[in-house]
Amino acid sequence: MHCHSLLLDIGNSSIKCRELTRTAREDSGMDIVRWRPLMTFADVDALLAYLGEKKARFNSVLIGSVRSDSDDTAILKRLTPYATTIELAQTQSAALGLTNSYANPQKMGVDRWLAMLGAQLLCGQNFLVIDAGTAVTADFVVNGLHQGGWIAPGFSLAQEAVTGHTARVTQAPSHQHTIAFGQNTEDCLHFGCLAQLHGIVHQAKLLAAQFGEFDVILSGGDVDRLRSLNQAARNEFIFVDNIVLFGILRMALADMSLDNAQKVARSLLI
Repeated sequence: MHCHSLLLDIGNSSIKCRELTRTAREDSGMDIVRWRPLMTFADVDALLAYLGEKKARFNSVLIGSVRSDSDDTAILKRLTPYATTIELAQTQSAALGLTNSYANPQKMGVDRWLAMLGAQLLCGQNFLVIDAGTAVTADFVVNGLHQGGWIAPGFSLAQEAVTGHTARVTQAPSHQHTIAFGQNTEDCLHFGCLAQLHGIVHQAKLLAAQFGEFDVILSGGDVDRLRSLNQAARNEFIFVDNIVLFGILRMALADMSLDNAQKVARSLLI
């Protein structure tokens, strides 16, 4: 058996995807699973142009989307010619060894749910997953039970919140990812928002510490702004470019035990 799947993370500002292949072994051992490098598209039109050019056809397309219901319906319709089956991820009260703390699971963004499912593949029983994108989210899981989380403005949103409400504060591009005190307004804003982002990580770790040992995953579009944390923390963090796609991978491997799915995921992380 050979299965070819497309895993899609449809965010607010871009679409990220990986092509996944799964081949059954003749000796009945664990399936051979591989995926291609991460690809990013500006919008659905760019993705479909790529798929059309290569005349792609998949056994399945698995999607995690934070778009509106109407957008999702339109996207599913446009993807139909490229797949035998299409599955749109939904936040659930419990699935695949993970139990949600929300009384109304549908109020939780599916990106957070998928981030936890993805972290489950790469961590021990207790973990904190922080996804730093347009918004920065933090979620803590103990023995498969979601303890709760946070949502806060991401780095860029924090900057825009200041510049959009003050006449004399401006921002400028900066590649400085180690926190310092700024000596001009632009640097002050940059380092202040960077400190705020780092502070979310530190405070989440302090709160989670009451449960004993745990792993920490840092991911998302602003993950590079967090890498300097490892210099002072003795490499205690697991950095993942896109943890949501690992959550979609968990969906693709739903028929596997968690132990086997973890072995697959950790081999793909290398």
